[in-house]
Amino acid sequence: MCPEGGYVVFRGGELMCGNLDKSCLGGSKKGLIHVLIRDHSPRAAADYMLRMTRVCTRWLTDHGFSIGIEDVSPSDSLSMRKEGLCADGYA
Repeated sequence: MCPEGGYVVFRGGELMCGNLDKSCLGGSKKGLIHVLIRDHSPRAAADYMLRMTRVCTRWLTDHGFSIGIEDVSPSDSLSMRKEGLCADGYA
């Protein structure tokens, strides 16, 4: 165990010690996503991101936040850009 909390240890799915923050979970070279891709597979990293999305959504819901379809719908400019790219690809 690191006295400064420099390590994260899970045992049986439970966080035993350490802190989970953006630097260890995120997309940095030492972050969990890159480690999963490097040591396991891109699929393992994708599964992790899906699980983290579910955890975050549940936390936000439990703490009074809500999300609507307008929060996740693409903007008109993005939709037009996508249509143009698809049309170019089909051509």
